[in-house]
Amino acid sequence: MARIRNTKALAQRIEREYFKRRFFIPQWRVYLSVILAGLGVCWLGWRALAHDQGAFTSGPVSPRHASFGRNCASCHDLKSPFSSKISNRACLTCHDGPVHQEQQTSTPGCIDCHVEHKGSDELMGAGAGDRVCVNCHSNLKSKDGKITVAARIESISKGHPEFIPLRAGHSDPGGVKFNHKVHLRRDLKAPGGTVQLECIDCHRQAGIVQPWQYGREDPAGAPKLTLPALQARASMRAYMQPINYYRHCSSCHPLHFDQRFATTVPHKKPEAVEGVLEPAFRTYIAAHPEELRTSPEPLRITRSKSTAPPRTAEGWISQRVGESKRLLWTKTCAECHTLSGLDTLPTPKIREVNITARWLQHGSFDHSPHKMLDCTSCHKQVRNSELTSDVLVPGIRACETCHSSKATEGSARFNCSECHQYHNWSKERPSHGGLMAEGR
Repeated sequence: MARIRNTKALAQRIEREYFKRRFFIPQWRVYLSVILAGLGVCWLGWRALAHDQGAFTSGPVSPRHASFGRNCASCHDLKSPFSSKISNRACLTCHDGPVHQEQQTSTPGCIDCHVEHKGSDELMGAGAGDRVCVNCHSNLKSKDGKITVAARIESISKGHPEFIPLRAGHSDPGGVKFNHKVHLRRDLKAPGGTVQLECIDCHRQAGIVQPWQYGREDPAGAPKLTLPALQARASMRAYMQPINYYRHCSSCHPLHFDQRFATTVPHKKPEAVEGVLEPAFRTYIAAHPEELRTSPEPLRITRSKSTAPPRTAEGWISQRVGESKRLLWTKTCAECHTLSGLDTLPTPKIREVNITARWLQHGSFDHSPHKMLDCTSCHKQVRNSELTSDVLVPGIRACETCHSSKATEGSARFNCSECHQYHNWSKERPSHGGLMAEGR
């Protein structure tokens, strides 16, 4: 006889009290959950009574704070064992942290950017998102109501203005006559023949001590270099070494003043140069008196027609010093420098040299991470630049090639803190911490 499979018959086979029955595994699962949770609470309470706050941390402290890492009260307000409040006052005990701008209308808290227990990068603020910056810069306001930059900047691609040196009215203030196009020619003439200069023959990062191919060390020592602030994220090789005559120019542009001498005058102010000429000719004529009876040799400059051959040693010295100065002031020095007062002053004045070491004063740029790139991939206009006044810094659109929210996945970082710091370290004051290292 066939089994009856109607609804009533099937319902009679189902145990309706099944869900009320207690089974072994679910029952012990409940017991274990309660027991383990209770043990956890008891352990936390025991550690709190023992004044061990390490049980409540979200991770180990960064190495920079390791000296007092177990003393949570150094940073946290421990009015209760479970308190995690951190005030700016705790940070300012050791860190000055000058504000970003005196005209800012609000000041973010230290922990808005500097997060502990998340690694060194987060502590240094490298992980701070654009949200902190955009809170103010997306609708910029100031105490006096004046805006000196763009009033709205959301990212490098949205609202960020062009770099200041590349804006209208700005030029290179170097003060030296230099033509990049000529110096990068393939048939550039040099004392040893033709050469092909490369960017690294003049522009090197700080710290590289390899000998210079077309120069020598400055007799006065290495020139001073404007290094980034110690708190900056840029390395000590962020900037290029200063341009220096002896290191970069002396081989091709020697400062000869007379064919009788193999030596050159020093690359100093005109007063120092003049102080070398007369003693040199005086010593020479004393050793070679026959020069007074010989015809004057041809010069690189036209000799004055009214100049009569000297008959005395003093006259000979005076004439040679005058010719050497005229050669230097009108040809040798004038090849690179602008001189004034040639006809009105006893000693001419040379335009002050002001070669820029750091172009982006409001942003941090480090050449070290970019050294795999060819120089002209960023400084595209260098090979065609003929004027000293040309500003050859790459523009913000060149930076966007790699640093842009519109770039492909895996591109270089483009958040604000990659180039900008919040704190104005030029206003930093010395601080004296009052904390003690562990075990002291």
